[in-house]
Amino acid sequence: MCIKLSFEKKSQLYYDEYEKYVIELVKEIIPRQLVKMKECGLMLKQERLNQHINSIIDMFNFSNFDFNGIRPDVERILREKYNYVIKSDDPFVIEKIK
Repeated sequence: MCIKLSFEKKSQLYYDEYEKYVIELVKEIIPRQLVKMKECGLMLKQERLNQHINSIIDMFNFSNFDFNGIRPDVERILREKYNYVIKSDDPFVIEKIK
């Protein structure tokens, strides 16, 4: 049996699922980009962590992105996959751990 849904409802369901999917991608992309910026010397000393995060997120056109919701995952991936840890948010400092 098919359930008939309005176009608005179908669209909302699609975008809800799409946003969940993109957030899972972003959890992997943010740590990778932060490490690349650090290794390539692209981090300015006066920038804050949220400035770096917003620059990365701009690629995905999120209007109300909440980094705090995925921050534990990002920090875990930084530590486990890349051996980096965030030392400070303002100014942003990321360091390699041994």
